[in-house]
Amino acid sequence: MSATTPAPPDWLQQQLATLLASPYIHFTQPPALPSGRRLGHGPVDLFSTRFNNLFTHDAAGTVAAQPADRARLKRALLALQRTWAPDAARFTPAADAEGRVEAAWTPRGAQGTVAVAASAGVREEGGARRIASLVLEGEPALFADREPGAGAGAE
Repeated sequence: MSATTPAPPDWLQQQLATLLASPYIHFTQPPALPSGRRLGHGPVDLFSTRFNNLFTHDAAGTVAAQPADRARLKRALLALQRTWAPDAARFTPAADAEGRVEAAWTPRGAQGTVAVAASAGVREEGGARRIASLVLEGEPALFADREPGAGAGAE
């Protein structure tokens, strides 16, 4: 297992922007048809696929100063995605910390700007650079689950 190192800000920015712009598709599989046949697996959930390819199996971190396991990181990013406006988001390196990036945007349907800061530790897993630790800073409401079971899709 390789050591965890700080994520380069430009890499982190690109990965977060791509992940947050990825559609999240979650649905309940209908029961089997009377013939016993099932429908296909359904549409591809790009958000979960990219999340699984981007994060290590044991990823953890903090979200709005609260400890977060891998599942909580996914739910927080899904919650953030609800307000994310990819065309309006502006990333900048944080002035106070090396490796940290800040994103600011005006949420859809809102007039004010919101901001989030992120930093990550990465390591190689499965032959690829993956996030092993992620720190998300910002208003706790941006990362809050709004529906029971939100983000309960495939891990």
